[in-house]
Amino acid sequence: SFAKSGDGTLTLTGNPASGGPEKIHVREGTLAFHSYNPWKHWKFVFCDLDNNKGTPSGLSLDEVAVFDADGNRLNVTGTVTMAALTETSFSDYRKPMMYDGINDTMGYIGVVPDPKNESTWVYTSFSLSSSAPAVASYNLMSGGNGTSNSRPKTWKVYARENTTDDWVLIDSQTDIATPSGNSIWYNNGKSWDVTAAQGSGAAAFRASMPITVDPGATLDLTRANATVISHLVVDGDAEGYGTVLGGTYAAEGTFEINVSDLSSLGRNTELPLQIKKAAGEAVDHVSFDNWKVVVNGVEKRGYKVSRSHSGRLGVVSPGLTLIIF
Repeated sequence: SFAKSGDGTLTLTGNPASGGPEKIHVREGTLAFHSYNPWKHWKFVFCDLDNNKGTPSGLSLDEVAVFDADGNRLNVTGTVTMAALTETSFSDYRKPMMYDGINDTMGYIGVVPDPKNESTWVYTSFSLSSSAPAVASYNLMSGGNGTSNSRPKTWKVYARENTTDDWVLIDSQTDIATPSGNSIWYNNGKSWDVTAAQGSGAAAFRASMPITVDPGATLDLTRANATVISHLVVDGDAEGYGTVLGGTYAAEGTFEINVSDLSSLGRNTELPLQIKKAAGEAVDHVSFDNWKVVVNGVEKRGYKVSRSHSGRLGVVSPGLTLIIF
């Protein structure tokens, strides 16, 4: 089990759907999950160059780097490619220099991409080992700064799990200010996050894991949007509201309510839990119609969990049924 107590926010890297703790209990503060897709093959496509230093003859970069959730740079393995999308050839020895960890060895290709002509865009692709941690972010390091070569200012990032899969667009940046000197990380050294776009395999924890969020506490899944929730546990005696931000809810699941007095569950009782997106936005299209309701360990047929427009949850118990012959 995993419990979060105390003020502030604790951020955890999401575990695969088959791993992680058996229960999660957010008692105080905010517990946030970041989940990452286990893509192992990456492609950077450069669409436009910073050409304020003269007419460039080609694209140059010292380093292209991807990092895990702890900021550790991951080693590139396998075949490294770099060419225009039209497969224009160039000197092979330049390819690996963007991944060798040596800042002053420059990768270069004598092609100038035209942002209006996709066939001229330059790409570089590489692989990570099957055991490498998931990629959480990336960055570029500036290369040659002369009048004859330039560095990219507009690009797209793609990834895939297997070489037979389609490429998935992970991130794109437009008109980025390039560093003023050589061997300098872009964006003042702050890497670009790639967790916003996720696909299958990016769940933070198992769908069947019981989750409890106490009043005043928050479970933040806005950076783990592939996580599917199918088991919620609520203390019906609690006062106030716990909050779940983001996440995806299974079509069928279990809503477990524990109360000291069964009579407190009236025809329509508010529960101390609300489900929202972020910044006060209610989650769209969340339905608990096919979830079973368990009260004090006993399934209650006919009971339903409702959700208001504001995101607050309630339980609706069945009323009196008259059968007339």
